[in-house]
Formats: sequence, C-alpha cells, structure tokens
Amino acid sequence: MDLFDDPLTAKTVAVLEIPGVRKEDLHVHVADGVLHLMGRRRPKYRTNQPPMPGQAPVDGPPVAFYAQDITYGFFRRGIALPEGCQLSDIQAELGDGHLTLQWPRGSMHCAV
Repeated sequence: MDLFDDPLTAKTVAVLEIPGVRKEDLHVHVADGVLHLMGRRRPKYRTNQPPMPGQAPVDGPPVAFYAQDITYGFFRRGIALPEGCQLSDIQAELGDGHLTLQWPRGSMHCAV
C-alpha cells in the first residue's frame, strides 16, 4: 500500500494493489476512526484441494500447477483516519488492479 498526502489537493490518498479482486468481493467501512478494507481473491482454476470456508467450488476439471505463487483467500487492512472522517467522506476507485481511496486531510497526518 502507498499512503500519502496529495500536494495538489487537501486529500490523503491510499493506493492498494488488489489484482484479480472483483468489486463485489470488496467491503469498506469505517468504525472507531479506522477505515476497514476487507475482501477476497477467488481462484480462477479448480484444484484438487477442497475450497476454503465460504468459497464456492470452481467449475471444470482440476488443474495440475507447475508453480502456484498467487495468494487466494480473504484479506483485510485497517487505516487510521483523521478525527471526524466518515465513510461518506471517502472516495473510492477500482481499476487496473489497484484500489485508490481518498479522504479529506485532517490536522494530523494519517497512520497505518
């Protein structure tokens, strides 16, 4: 994740790499001054391993992998927000495998 204050606007920006994650598999909410991002990357191919809890099985014949480096499953991240920042203050854009979140910069800089 990259987290920075945009010098051209009064916004803090977070850019997260989430290639292969569908919009419907992302959830963002704010609680106790923290932006919570949760999601799931689903496998594209069927394997001989049973699906993870809550994961629907993938159709098709099983694939025999020569290498398998892509991580699948659930993930989450928390980012501290400036005091008073609400979910309605956050702008989100998903594209090219990146999720970009922006919110008004507070008097204190944000922390991870």
